[in-house]
Amino acid sequence: EFNSNGLADPLLHFVERFETRLFFILLITRIHDAEQQQAQYREMKRLAVESYRRKLVWLPARRADPLVLAHFQQLTA
Repeated sequence: EFNSNGLADPLLHFVERFETRLFFILLITRIHDAEQQQAQYREMKRLAVESYRRKLVWLPARRADPLVLAHFQQLTA
């Protein structure tokens, strides 16, 4: 989840990349109803939080840096 510079650069997370590169394009080009777009967006966010909560179980088992843990805890708060 870090850049090649490790902790020197901002943390990245896959949901943000998915949103900006794929999901919003799909919403704009394939789903034209605003209510359906919002429903899809809310569901994607719910799944993202669920994924990050699973990651918070996985990270300590791999001795993740406390900064990384704090980052993902903040995302799921």
